[in-house]
Amino acid sequence: MISIIIITLNEEDYLPRLLNALARQTYQDFEVIVSDSNSADNTRKAALAFRKKFKQFTFFIHRFRSVSAARNEGAKRASGRWLLFFDADTLVKPDFVEAFAREMGKRKLACAGVYIWPDSRNPIDWAYYSLLNALLWAFQWVSPLAVGSCMASTRSAHRRIGGFDREVVLAEDFDYSRRSRKAGSYRMLPLSVNVSVRRFEKEGRLKLGVKYVCAFLYRLFRGEIGKNRFTYRFGEYGPKKKKKKKKKKKKKKT
Repeated sequence: MISIIIITLNEEDYLPRLLNALARQTYQDFEVIVSDSNSADNTRKAALAFRKKFKQFTFFIHRFRSVSAARNEGAKRASGRWLLFFDADTLVKPDFVEAFAREMGKRKLACAGVYIWPDSRNPIDWAYYSLLNALLWAFQWVSPLAVGSCMASTRSAHRRIGGFDREVVLAEDFDYSRRSRKAGSYRMLPLSVNVSVRRFEKEGRLKLGVKYVCAFLYRLFRGEIGKNRFTYRFGEYGPKKKKKKKKKKKKKKT
C-alpha cells in the first residue's frame, strides 16, 4: 500500500484541488494523511470534507511550523510500504498513482523523484522548470535532487536516514534525497506533476530565481543550508484576508 502524505499550513484554497484529483485516481490502494501545522484558515474543514472519499483518511494537527517536521509527523502515522510526499498546491493526472505504483513495483529504490512542471502559461515559468528538470535528471546519478512538491521513499528508508532534517531550512528535499542513498538506490521516475507558481507571483520571478541559484551554489560548495542563510517561510500564502465591503451612506432627505 501507498501512504500519501500532504503537508498543510493555511491551504484551504489549494488542498481541495489535490484531494479531488486523488479521489479520482484509477488506482485506489492508498491512504491519505494530511499533516497540518495548526492552520489559521479553513484547511481542516476543507480536508474533512473529503474523508469519506477515501478508504483510509487521516487529518491531524501538530504544533510544528516546519516543512521537514510536518513531513516527519505524517510519516510517523503512515502504514504503507511507500511514502509519497505532496505539497498541497500540487496537481496530478488521474493515472498518476497507478503509474507510481507500477514504477516502484518494478524498481528496487529507496527514494525517488518526479519531474515538475508549472501550472502556468508564462514562458518564463516553463523555462525555469525546464532547467530544473534537466538538473533533476543529470544529478540523479551523482547527488540526487528530489523536489518536495512530489517525492517518494520507502518507509524503511525514511526511518533508516532519520527522516527530513529539521535543521535544514531550504532545500531540505535535496538533502533528504542525497542522504537516501545510504538506504539504497535513488532514481527519477518517468512521471511528472504540476505545481502552482504562487511563490513566483509573490516574490517575483527574477528575485526568486536568483535566490534559488544562490542556494544551489551554496549547497554545491558549502553544504546544506541551515538557519540564517536563506529565508524560507512555510505557509506564507494564507489565509487570505477578506475584503471589507464599504457601506453606502444613505443621503438624508431634506
